[in-house]
Amino acid sequence: MNCQADIVKLAWSKFDASESLLANGFIDESYYIGGYTMELLLKANVCKCLKIDDLFDEKSKWFQKLKHPQTFKIHSLESLLVLSGLYVEWNNKLASAAFKSTWSKVGDWSEESIYLTGKTLKDVQDFLISVKEISKWIQGHL
Repeated sequence: MNCQADIVKLAWSKFDASESLLANGFIDESYYIGGYTMELLLKANVCKCLKIDDLFDEKSKWFQKLKHPQTFKIHSLESLLVLSGLYVEWNNKLASAAFKSTWSKVGDWSEESIYLTGKTLKDVQDFLISVKEISKWIQGHL
């Protein structure tokens, strides 16, 4: 597996799936799947930062040496920002009102979103616009 390239491809396929779900009236599902775009792009940056060929290879030498291997199985965007080496820059960008507003639409996403219902079409449309913008910023660091 070419870690960065494969993860980036998977990330954008999640985004495409999210747009398709929204277009077909699956609003809550679109929100849930759309968040994985950012998560996966952050994990691609973790690969770059740590010079790891395959972040998901639990049999690899580096993975076997980890005291807490669950560290890389997280879904928290802020935790992944730290692991990816982007946290300081992200935190500095929050000083920009535009970036802060964009992040405010995506920052609450988590894998627990699968249990959420009741998102409005407008909320998810705004969410996906923000996901795309944040995702491009994340990918720009690869």
